Amino acid sequence: MSLPRVTIVIASYNYAEYIGGCIQSALNQDYNGDLNICVVDDGSTDGSWQIIKHQFSDQISETKADELFVMEEIVEGKRLIAIQQQNSGASSARNTAIDYAWDITDAYSILDADDEYYPSKVRLCVEKMIDDMNSIGVVYTDYDIDYTFANFKKTEFKEPYNGMRLKQNCIVHSGSLINKAALQSVKENGEYYDTSLHGPGDQEFIGCSEDYDLWLRIAEKFVIVHIPTPLALARETGKNQTSNVTEQSEIRTRKIIADKIMARQQAKR
Repeated sequence: MSLPRVTIVIASYNYAEYIGGCIQSALNQDYNGDLNICVVDDGSTDGSWQIIKHQFSDQISETKADELFVMEEIVEGKRLIAIQQQNSGASSARNTAIDYAWDITDAYSILDADDEYYPSKVRLCVEKMIDDMNSIGVVYTDYDIDYTFANFKKTEFKEPYNGMRLKQNCIVHSGSLINKAALQSVKENGEYYDTSLHGPGDQEFIGCSEDYDLWLRIAEKFVIVHIPTPLALARETGKNQTSNVTEQSEIRTRKIIADKIMARQQAKR
């Protein structure tokens, strides 16, 4: 059996300081199957797009597809795709990448633009998922945290998966491997990630609960599996969007998620 085709999805908004290292960590993966890296610049204003373009050779030019500017090239044996879109939020950027790479992907690996993968991240997650591609929807791992503003690091040991615990708290890390079949099965209103749960970075902040909402939906239909090993580096800079979550936005997003859960329960009756 051939290995699943994997696309690493990187959504970036104003992460010029980190986006180069993030992309390089994706290129450094030791995965032997087909690997695509799809970077979506979500209307950055800090020069991020120019840094992303430097990953490509000089003869590659931007092409326009609908409202997107796109570049594609084989880099270090992997297909690198860069897309620039108008600022629309992290959910929209991830949805753009998922849709664009749909026909060349069997599983999506999510990587935040200020984080990095260790070289074996994709390979080990895929090895776990292919134990049962029909049942496993998500594979998540532990990770190291670099508190750049405090100059120290620690390892974040995530809880083993438990459905009841997930309903209480987001125990699944955002940077997980997601089965394409799981995404297809939970698509709502043409979206995988709910755009109402993470809005544009250049407008009023809406929230950062889009991944939690996705895990809850997938958990209703698929198994979620944990690998108890740190396989990525997450940065806490003090400027992360999650640090900007207000009590008001938290209340709002929790209500949206609760209403969606209730609607799904009612639809089953």
